[in-house]
Amino acid sequence: MYACIGILALRPAQLSAEKINQNTWGSPITIETKDGVILSAIYQKPKKTNRPTWILLHGLGSVKEEWKPFAKLLSKQGYGYLAFDLRGHGESIKTKSGGAIFYQEFRTEGEGSQWFAMISDAGVIVKFLKDKKTPVNSIYLVGASIGANITINYAASNPAIKTVVLFSPGLKYAGGLTTPEAVNAYKGTVIIGVSEGDQYAYYSSLQLQAQNPSIKLLTKPGTAHGVNLFDGKWELQILSALAR
Repeated sequence: MYACIGILALRPAQLSAEKINQNTWGSPITIETKDGVILSAIYQKPKKTNRPTWILLHGLGSVKEEWKPFAKLLSKQGYGYLAFDLRGHGESIKTKSGGAIFYQEFRTEGEGSQWFAMISDAGVIVKFLKDKKTPVNSIYLVGASIGANITINYAASNPAIKTVVLFSPGLKYAGGLTTPEAVNAYKGTVIIGVSEGDQYAYYSSLQLQAQNPSIKLLTKPGTAHGVNLFDGKWELQILSALAR
């Protein structure tokens, strides 16, 4: 029953790149996926040599710019970051062959679908950072909403990823992207952030922590979902939890 609820609970962020000031964050880059989709990204290397780089995956219907305030906080702390538009979102709609893809037109789900290709796209981003001489064990993978589900699924396939942060994950979101098996398989550090009033995401987070009691669960009042959890102060708890 939760599968249906999860898809309904996945709320598009309704952000567009044009509505967000583009200034004062990292450099724009493009990265090609294994099947020829051109991913649009923003990259900034760590300002301190001992700081990790965060890969930031946005929510359904949103764009990489939703991470801008958090990315600026990371930069102040000396971290690096790479935020990218998921395939079919924002500026990641063009293919090497000249075609176009849009997430609203993804009609199939499960293995082999465009949704599941987002998991391998995360691997392409990791490879980009490796090529930049970034040690994989100093990469933090972070996702909001459907981005959280993508994050834990990729991390479960790559034991070199030691830390993931999941904001408002679901047991199942669009495209058949589930989390229980991935949480069982992943052996690294997991931090979940969620609002207590965000019913499906909160229920899902409790279920995931019940499966894996080592998960650090950080909650707050209200119904905020994904990056809307950030208020300028609460996200500092995430950085503090990772520092311990």
